[in-house]
Amino acid sequence: MHTLEQEKEQSPLEYIEQLDRRMGWKDTDLTLYERVHAVQSVFPEEVESYLNVKAALETNLKVDRVDEPLMYIHGKGFEFQQFGIANSHDFNDETLVAYTLALPNQPLISGHFDPEKTVHPLHDLEKNNRLEKPTLEALEEHWHNTLLEDEKSLFSKRSAPLIERHL
Repeated sequence: MHTLEQEKEQSPLEYIEQLDRRMGWKDTDLTLYERVHAVQSVFPEEVESYLNVKAALETNLKVDRVDEPLMYIHGKGFEFQQFGIANSHDFNDETLVAYTLALPNQPLISGHFDPEKTVHPLHDLEKNNRLEKPTLEALEEHWHNTLLEDEKSLFSKRSAPLIERHL
């Protein structure tokens, strides 16, 4: 009998199909929340692998072509986005936020959190000591730069009509 560890050597699709069979999910329509919690209750060590594989399959991410921090928010309908953009989503209406982080020359990192207890993925990564401090600081800088760019863009859109009126 194969163990899940051996199954990780399978293709991502084979891994998902095997996990689906083990979980009894064939022909079931479960939400992401239900799937993550089911995996966590039966195979807690598999949650990150499960999310990593789902993200790679759903987005066709080529990990060897990642040249900047990217993040995928599961269930949002977006592809991998720049980290700062993905981390800025409003997560207040979610019951569970599952994310996958792609960093240059590193394996994927996935996690999940309850938005009532954690604000955004960066907060979850920091709170659970998932990354080394220099990496966390670099991600925080990416996020802050994105927020600054958004503010500059918003300011220039607001000030453009004022400038036009004075001309």
